[in-house]
Amino acid sequence: MIRDRLEDVDAPASTARARISPRWRVRRRTSLRASRRLQLARNWQARGLLDEAARHAYRAMRVLDGRPPGVLAAEAAYTAARIECGRGRYPRSLAQFERAAELLGALPPGADRDRRLADVHIGLAELHRRAGRYAEAAVALTAARRRPNRNHAAIVMLLGAVAKAQGRFDDAARHYAGLERTRLNSSDAAALHHHLADLANAQHRYAVAEQHARRAVRLRRADPRATAVDVARDVAILAAAAAGQHRYGEARVLYGQALAACRAAQPTRCYEVAACLYDLAGIEHDCGNPVAAERLYREALAIKQRLLGPAHAEVALIMSNIAVLLRDLGRTGEAAGYFGRALTITEHTFAAALR
Repeated sequence: MIRDRLEDVDAPASTARARISPRWRVRRRTSLRASRRLQLARNWQARGLLDEAARHAYRAMRVLDGRPPGVLAAEAAYTAARIECGRGRYPRSLAQFERAAELLGALPPGADRDRRLADVHIGLAELHRRAGRYAEAAVALTAARRRPNRNHAAIVMLLGAVAKAQGRFDDAARHYAGLERTRLNSSDAAALHHHLADLANAQHRYAVAEQHARRAVRLRRADPRATAVDVARDVAILAAAAAGQHRYGEARVLYGQALAACRAAQPTRCYEVAACLYDLAGIEHDCGNPVAAERLYREALAIKQRLLGPAHAEVALIMSNIAVLLRDLGRTGEAAGYFGRALTITEHTFAAALR
């Protein structure tokens, strides 16, 4: 647990007590109260109970409100930012990451401050990646790489994820290959195999994806720090690999497991739920069940629009698939509307990426 540094007193106890001012005692009590709240927030966060975690994180921030900038205040903002990202509240998360960066920027330079700043930049990069702001994500990752004692594995995996999202599969593979040659802890190794499986799925190399996904699931289930949602994300990647090999029954079961875990989480992990619904819709479409496919696509679309906004590339992708489904059903007028909306979003996305 990180606490603001307090001055050591080397004088005898009686003399030291005489020197301690009431203001110092108040500051110390404030720091201890905030530290306890922050520890509780992190404990709940580690258990995946993010609503409870957020409650304690914001209480820590309120305790510190009005105090001069310090490490503890920056840590509280950073913790709240990560919790809000997990809750799918991306604007709040962005505001807290920016607050943490502001607080750290006001502190004297040093390796410890720079390490924390690197973590903040990594968090910002992940938010930008989810929002489809890939140029901003690259800028944040560049800033993180310049800091000493940075989390190298997290940076490289995010670089690979950004490259994959942009269709630069060879670049993504190069990033991941560099990490495969390093010694990783079990959590980072599971994350790497998850990313490798995701990349292989995108390249339609489903057998390779399955190998990496099964490795990720094994590592994650053996990791005492992993939550049920962490495992569910890996199970969903494995389901995609099974579906790619036309093992639809197995894929449905795996997606069902992932959905159950994400829906049972507190709060429900809506982004992961939408991703599973979208993939299940694709299975139903391929299996000739258009009514079920349309229902699942529309449910996924509503969630993604709420989380990411109406002009996100992932929203356009779902609309495009709905359009194909409607066209196949002979509902050409509706299909044209969805095709047009998807095209508008895609054109806007590419134009923004080129600016």
